[in-house]
Amino acid sequence: SLASTSASEDRVPADRIVVIPSGVSQPARRLRWPVLRFDPPLQEGSKLILHVGNLTKVKNQRLAILALADLCAIRPAQRFTLLFAGSGPDAGELRELAASLGVGERIRFLGFRNDMPNLMRRANVLLITSLSETMPLVALEAMYGGVPIVTTPWKGALELLQDGDLGCIATGYDPSSVSRALCKALEDRE
Repeated sequence: SLASTSASEDRVPADRIVVIPSGVSQPARRLRWPVLRFDPPLQEGSKLILHVGNLTKVKNQRLAILALADLCAIRPAQRFTLLFAGSGPDAGELRELAASLGVGERIRFLGFRNDMPNLMRRANVLLITSLSETMPLVALEAMYGGVPIVTTPWKGALELLQDGDLGCIATGYDPSSVSRALCKALEDRE
């Protein structure tokens, strides 16, 4: 656990560590959800890959875009759309990268959102490409919502996703590892 890692690697005395359970509540069940509108509209039948977080280097959205380009190359007949929910200083650079790779029309920059349960409901997979995390609340929200998770192998990912039972963990931080994990998650009907 993170507590034992802190004690062993960071040399924090065990009696000084308190584990506090997450306060993320399960999303409310709704009979009618507001219809999500995207500009420009999404291609019909497009698989939605949701990435949530500030658009900054540590969240590594650059890898998400590179993985999308790889995914489109290995599955050219499939339609994929990458949704970035969040804002930040790297937005312009990420748009330029997407355009240079020819996947700009497959990405929607949604900015800050306060309708995460509705976005999760529409997503086919949640993608986490962070260089490091502690315990991403968005992963817990995805678990509650039944959304498959694909993540990079940051320290603690294996533990959070119970050795891969609760999501796909890419073997590395390269686009092909992430795109293979995305393929596995999107093709697994269970």
